[in-house]
Amino acid sequence: MYDWIALDGIRSDTISGLVVMTYTPLYLPQRTREQTALPGRLTAITQQAWQREPADIPITLAVVGTGQAQVDRTIREAVLPWLYGATRLTLDNDPTHHYRGAVTQVEQSVDEERWVELRATFRANPPCRLRLLSPKAGWYPAADTPIPCQIAADNATCQGDFTAPGWLPEVTYNGLETAETYIAVTGTWDKLRLGATFEVAQAAETSTTLYIDGENGQVWTQTADGVEVNWMSATTGDLLEIRPGLTSLYVGGENISVTVRMLVMERG
Repeated sequence: MYDWIALDGIRSDTISGLVVMTYTPLYLPQRTREQTALPGRLTAITQQAWQREPADIPITLAVVGTGQAQVDRTIREAVLPWLYGATRLTLDNDPTHHYRGAVTQVEQSVDEERWVELRATFRANPPCRLRLLSPKAGWYPAADTPIPCQIAADNATCQGDFTAPGWLPEVTYNGLETAETYIAVTGTWDKLRLGATFEVAQAAETSTTLYIDGENGQVWTQTADGVEVNWMSATTGDLLEIRPGLTSLYVGGENISVTVRMLVMERG
């Protein structure tokens, strides 16, 4: 028996009558890399990046009460709403990390007079541990707003002001896989460069906030009334990748006067 799990930060032991029986964490789900054989070549060319499908985390819960009516009421009014909309799972054996995904199935496996056993499935996507590198304790990005739009001075992994080329503070990154990176750049520029090759050729003559979602490959701004404007066509090069070790982001360009904030999600 385990002590607790948490969904969207709400722990199971705060729900009266709910007990965590078992769960199976993910360690290294199945992964593949494509290989392409070329005529005249002795070895195949292999992709560098591993490909993975979403993976399931099985969870067994027990709901206990004084009788069947109370157990049923607890399931309907407390347990199912807690499970239904969850997008983030934390396990008590690794409380500093979490999984992103959704509960895809809940089944009743045992039905007794004073308790019911439920088997829930949390489908993790990506199928690996995540850790938010933010100085703001207890904060986590909301699921209904793009992450770059939520980056602020008090929650950014690192940030800096630039009127000349320079570097953001280094990020100590201990994940096993390439991180998720999210960036917000506010200010003006004629040309903007981030990292080794990523460049924004379109000028920002008035104060503009450029949002960069490195995980999903999106770059945009927003109008005053909140309409997103796609800027991908104004960019060239590769978005920043953060890998295990110390990593910092180069900021440069022409006639820049910007504040750059980056939020990093550790993977693996």
